[in-house]
Amino acid sequence: LWGRGLAVAPDWVRPMLAKLPRELGSELHRWLAEGLEAFEAWLRSGFFPTLSALLGGAMEVVVGAFLFLYLLWDGEQELAAALRLAPDALRPTLVWAGEALERAFLGYFRGQVVVAASMGVMVGLGLFLFGLPMPGAVGFLVAVFELIPFLGVLLGMVFTGLAALGKGLGAALLALLVFVVAGEFEGHVLAPLILARTTRLHPVSVLLAIFLGADLGGFLGALLAVPTAAFLKHALLHFWLQRS
Repeated sequence: LWGRGLAVAPDWVRPMLAKLPRELGSELHRWLAEGLEAFEAWLRSGFFPTLSALLGGAMEVVVGAFLFLYLLWDGEQELAAALRLAPDALRPTLVWAGEALERAFLGYFRGQVVVAASMGVMVGLGLFLFGLPMPGAVGFLVAVFELIPFLGVLLGMVFTGLAALGKGLGAALLALLVFVVAGEFEGHVLAPLILARTTRLHPVSVLLAIFLGADLGGFLGALLAVPTAAFLKHALLHFWLQRS
């Protein structure tokens, strides 16, 4: 086909057309070489560090969730074992510390359940008001996902967008907007107020504890920050009242 085109082309055009495939081939080869070099550089500098960070974050999520649930459900047995080994003089203090720690973690867990339910209601109501599909089912699953620390937010967002995608890309984007607005309100207003009530901390203290815990200990620090702050507050008040 290219040869036939050259045969019918004017004489003054033929030299340029004859060189065109060779020039295009060398240009394409150069583009491919540059693309492969850029891809190799990205693999070295971006892909593997990103993959390592994601795997490390996933491990933190699993370990943190296991530790949190273990402290909730098996804390009394661990306290009883520690009391059997402790000197008699320390046992009253250890009993009080165990009970205070249990109250702090249970208060935080109750608050998280209320926050998750509120997030589900807000997302479901927003989807219903905009006429998007399955608002009740999506809201319920968002509430369930919210109970999974940190990873649940991503799962809830993905599911919310996918549930509305059947009505088109615009509906999916609108559903994601509903989720983001509800999440911002939940994270910056609702969660601090609810957790402050269930852990007896000031809302500002809740936010500061989460930010400080995340800065010092990453995921685990953020997960344990609020119950730890609640326990420390109770401990300081307890020992202050004992001294006075």
